[in-house]
Amino acid sequence: MELVRLRAHRPEAVAEAAARRPRRPLVGDNGRLMIIAADHPARGALAVGDRKFAMANRADLLERLCLALSRPGVDGVLATADILDDLLLLGALDHKVVLGSMNRGGLQGASYELDDR
Repeated sequence: MELVRLRAHRPEAVAEAAARRPRRPLVGDNGRLMIIAADHPARGALAVGDRKFAMANRADLLERLCLALSRPGVDGVLATADILDDLLLLGALDHKVVLGSMNRGGLQGASYELDDR
């Protein structure tokens, strides 16, 4: 994967991409925000329906996130720093609201799964 080579050989590329990323106002004209939540893999929540490892393939996850972010009406994404770095390098965060998730709780299947502060 090209992202792996880029991150390994040019780690400064993330900061460079962040510096040139076109920004947007937090809330648009309609006063609403549609944010894609993509921080589930950080807490081991990889399942979608009956597919236990639907979000385990990083390349597939990034591809689906890029597609979702390209859709009209999608304002941004909530994800962990590593995913945000990759999306940034792919150019998928231009004119998007970006929310970093640094600490996730709520392990999948635990009684406190939804108690995610």
